Amino acid sequence: MPLRDFGRHFSGKWLLLVLVGAAALSLFSRYGMSVDGPRDTKAGTIKVETVATGLSHPWGLAFLPDGRMLVTERSGTLRLVSKDGKLSPALSGVPKVVVAGQGGLLDVAIDPDFKSNNLVYLTYSEPGEGGAGTAVARGKLGESGLDGVEVIFRQEPKVEGGNHFGSRLAFSPDGKLFVTLGERFTFTHTAGSTGGGAAAQGGGSAPAGQAALLDATLNAAGAPDAAITTSAG
Repeated sequence: MPLRDFGRHFSGKWLLLVLVGAAALSLFSRYGMSVDGPRDTKAGTIKVETVATGLSHPWGLAFLPDGRMLVTERSGTLRLVSKDGKLSPALSGVPKVVVAGQGGLLDVAIDPDFKSNNLVYLTYSEPGEGGAGTAVARGKLGESGLDGVEVIFRQEPKVEGGNHFGSRLAFSPDGKLFVTLGERFTFTHTAGSTGGGAAAQGGGSAPAGQAALLDATLNAAGAPDAAITTSAG
C-alpha cells in the first residue's frame, strides 16, 4: 500500500491528538512552560491541556483501552500515566538503548488486538557492533513492565553517530505495522549498504529513509512472521 494512501485509513483527528499530546508533554517537561489553552491548526481549533509533568524528554505515547497512556522517555524509560496525570515507576523489560543526540527510546504503540494479547511495540536506538541502529521490539504488558520482550526488526549494519534514527510506528487496518526509518546521517547508502539496510527475523530488507512494512502477526509457531515490503512514499 503506498504511503500516500496509507494515511487515508487513519483518523486525522486521532493522529493529531496523539502528536499534539506528545508535543505538549515534551514542551512542558523541557521548558517548564504551560501550553494549555486553545490552539488553531489546519484541522481546526483544538484544546491543549497538560495532563502530566515531570517527564524527561517524552518522545512517544500510546493510549491504553482503560484510558491510561504509555509514554516513552528518550533516556530509556517507559512509564504509565494515569488519567489524572500520575506517573508510574519506570517499567521493566525495556531494551537497552543508545542515548546520544536524537537516539534513545523512541516510539510506542499497542497491538490492534491489545485487549486479548497485551502486546506493546517500541522503537529505539539499538547498540551493536559499529554503533547503533533503529530497532523494533515488542513484549506483553504486565503489572510492572514488559514480559517476553523480543526484537522483531533491526536496522543493519549499525553505524556511528547520534542522528536520524526515525522513527514512528503505525498499524494499518489489516494489522500490518509500518515503521519509519532514518538514513542515519550517512547520505551515501544504497539498499543493503552502510546505513541503508533493515533486517528482521524471517529475513527481508528495506532501504533506510523509506517506510518498512512489517507483518507483526504471529505464525503457527508463535514467532513473528516479520515479512517486509517497502514504499518510497
